[in-house]
This record gives sequence, C-alpha cells and structure tokens, in this order.
Amino acid sequence: MFNEYYAQSIGSRSQAARTYLERTYDSYPDSTEDDLINHALLALKEAAPDHDINSRNVTVAIVGIGQAYTQYDDELVQPYIDRLQAAEESAAPAADAAAN
Repeated sequence: MFNEYYAQSIGSRSQAARTYLERTYDSYPDSTEDDLINHALLALKEAAPDHDINSRNVTVAIVGIGQAYTQYDDELVQPYIDRLQAAEESAAPAADAAAN
C-alpha cells in the first residue's frame, strides 16, 4: 500500500494538528526545511494539551527523497523551539497594539 502526503498527523489529539496542517499545506512546496520544521512544531503545539512544547516532549524527524533520515531531539530540537517561541513573543505585542 502506498499513500502520498504533504503532511499527516497520527495519535491522540492528532485532529488539532491535522487541522493546522490542512490549513497551511498549500505553502509547503515552496517552503525551506526550516519552514517545514516550524510548521511541524506549530502543528504539535496545536495538539499539545496545554499548547506547551519543549525539547523533552518533541522530536522532529526529516525524511526525504535523496536525503538521509535525520532526527532532532533534546538539545538538537531546542533551537527550533526557541525560534518559534521568540517569533510568538514578538508577535504578541504587535497583536496587542493592533487591538488597542
């Protein structure tokens, strides 16, 4: 059996992640690997019970044609999580200013 996906989520609470992936998948063909990792983290964050992700509860794996399997966990995934959190923190004041 063979299925082709741009993105997929499985497991408990996967519906929230799948909804995020369905909303954003049109941008994937033009995305960099870093962009795709960011999308994966955002999808996981949507599915997390308290919307909290950290290097203890997240592992990102890269699988691609002509590319070796690569896994980022613990300290290897932390820079991606830090970048996501920094982007969210910088967006929060802008959203607050727009609301006022």
